[in-house]
Amino acid sequence: MLQRGRKSADVVGFSGLSVVDKKKLEPIGLGFEEQKIWNAVVNDNAADYFSETYRPLLEQYCKTVVQIRDLDKLISEMDMRLIMRNGDAMRIYKEMKSLLLSETRVMLALAASLRITKQSISESVAGTSAKGRGKESKPWEDFN
Repeated sequence: MLQRGRKSADVVGFSGLSVVDKKKLEPIGLGFEEQKIWNAVVNDNAADYFSETYRPLLEQYCKTVVQIRDLDKLISEMDMRLIMRNGDAMRIYKEMKSLLLSETRVMLALAASLRITKQSISESVAGTSAKGRGKESKPWEDFN
């Protein structure tokens, strides 16, 4: 006789959502510097923190961090005296600074999506916490 209702996970053969081990979640197509960032981010979190679905975001985050570092190095190596005298050099400098700013915004958005920013992992919320609320009397309670 058949059993009524839904079939159990054992009968169907579903073992649940599998979490990718840190060792198995390896970067694909990243350079040496990008792999160092990948390892630092992955090793800084719990073993089950990143699943396979986070791979594209994490790869793009690593690439963006390296691009920002390279761009910042190029900007810092520019001769400021030459920039001040040459209009084309000033335009290039401004474009590079603008690109650096936009790449930084992309990096921050990716970090927030991955929940690896300090604000994402901290317990307290900027200046106020649920524990601290309600200790002071309300203005309308003073008259009772």
